[in-house]
Amino acid sequence: MGDAFWDAYRVGSAETDAYWTRHHANKAIGSANQEVRKANQVIAQYKEMFRQAIAQRNDLYIQRGAWADTARSYAAKMGVPEEVAHNEMKARAHAERQRLGVQKVQTD
Repeated sequence: MGDAFWDAYRVGSAETDAYWTRHHANKAIGSANQEVRKANQVIAQYKEMFRQAIAQRNDLYIQRGAWADTARSYAAKMGVPEEVAHNEMKARAHAERQRLGVQKVQTD
């Protein structure tokens, strides 16, 4: 009789230990998942900042006149008039802004 009691006790104790081990593992997994969600939010914020910075850089590049030099070299390379090259580059910049989902930067 005594052996059966201790065998049942050991089985119950092992089940309890397994329960608490699973419980603590699940809590650790939940905490790790929460940290991953926080990290993904930070990554999304930096991606948005990067998209805005690219759009602003492109707009400032156009406004500084560097665009004209690039249009000239593009026109020479493609064998088209400078005005055609300029319009093509403006269209590409507009398409890039739309792709990135940002507005044109207005500077004074």
